[in-house]
Formats: sequence, C-alpha cells, structure tokens
Amino acid sequence: MENQRLQTELNDLRSRFKVRLDDLTADEIVSLVDCCRRVDNPYGDAGVVLSDLPVARIKGVDIYPLTIGASIWLDEYAEEWWGRDNICYFWALVFAMVHAHDRDVFANLTERGKARRAILATCLRFVFDRRTLEEAVDKALGTSGNDGGKVTPGPEMRNDWVAFLARLETQTGIRKDEWLWGKSAMYTIRAYRDLHAFASKYAANKDKVRVFDAMDRALNALARLKKSIKDRLEGAADERERT
Repeated sequence: MENQRLQTELNDLRSRFKVRLDDLTADEIVSLVDCCRRVDNPYGDAGVVLSDLPVARIKGVDIYPLTIGASIWLDEYAEEWWGRDNICYFWALVFAMVHAHDRDVFANLTERGKARRAILATCLRFVFDRRTLEEAVDKALGTSGNDGGKVTPGPEMRNDWVAFLARLETQTGIRKDEWLWGKSAMYTIRAYRDLHAFASKYAANKDKVRVFDAMDRALNALARLKKSIKDRLEGAADERERT
C-alpha cells in the first residue's frame, strides 16, 4: 500500500471530524492502515476467503478446494480420459484437490498412464476412508449443506481462460499464476464476477444497482472505522463536559 492512501484518509479525518493523529489509539491506527490496504488491493487479502486453506485433513493429507489450474487439468485431461467412469473420475478429482496448489505436479500429467499412476500413488491411502473423503470433496465443491454461496464458472470463463485471467491480473494487480494456483476457483470466479458487475454498473450508469463486491466491503469497512473514531472522540468530549 502506498502512503498516499493513508495520508488522504488522515487528512479527511482532520478536515471533516477535527481528528488529529495524536487522537487515535494504537488499535485505530492499525485498523486504519489495514482498511487502506484493503481499499488499495481488495482481492489481495487471503484472510477474507479461505482461498488457500484445506477443507479437511485425512490420513495427514490436506484436501483443498480446486484452483483454476487444477480445474483446467480436470477439464482438459481427466474429463477426456475418465469422464464416463464415475469411479476413476472421482479419484482424479481427489488427486486434483490434494495437489490443487502444486503447479509442478500437473505439468507432466498429460499422458493417461502416467496420470493414472500418480493418482493411484496419492489416493491409495484414502481407500478405507471413502465416506469421510466424499464429505470433504462435497465441502470443497460447495455442494454440501447450504450451498447458497456456491459459485460455478459460466461460459464467459470456460471459453477463454486466458482473457479471463488477464483481466483479473490487470484489474487487481495480482499475478496470473496466483489466480491460477494460489486461490480457489470459487474465490477467483467470484472476484471476476464482482469486477465484471462493477464495470458493467458504471458503463451503463445504473446508479440504482448496488454491487456489493470486495471493493464495496473494503470502502464500507473504512467508512465504519472513521465513524467509530468520530463517535468515540465525541463521546469522550461529552463525558468531559458532564464532569
């Protein structure tokens, strides 16, 4: 984050609410810095979404939500080889979830026999934990329990991954490889749709449409923090007057 954002918000606090830097507590300063960072890079906070955390650990092995990179391998290779074999494709899916963030693992798995051996080596340990594994897979796919937040790729993403990722890289400043392998596919797709909706809103000048995306959340968090600082100082002033 550049210091300019923080300085702008400090100037705003001083001009609108008569708040000086000396008036802020240490916690408020830390929170203000964090809010400014989120506004400058709304999709850069991995803590906002469990974008790189496992959904389960089975036999000491982590099961992750699919990344875009792992999803592409499933679409281009596993689907072609085992798309009509539910059992084989299930194990390919498990393999992709175990190695979701390992780009190098998928680099040479373009030959069916080699891929089968790699999948077997990874998945043999799960044979006797099939039910637990299926629950983890459902959770990673967003198909278990309340799936109201489930996000799936639409044709605008599947038909042109290159353009899709290029736009995310340009709009967010986060490198393409991070979107491919560092964040879950659901998070990446949600980020894309947020950006697309946000751009469409302003292109069409539809002021009545409220797009509640990551930038909105970051701006709202900053506004709430500034208001809480103002309210705290006003409350302290009122208390001094009463005493």
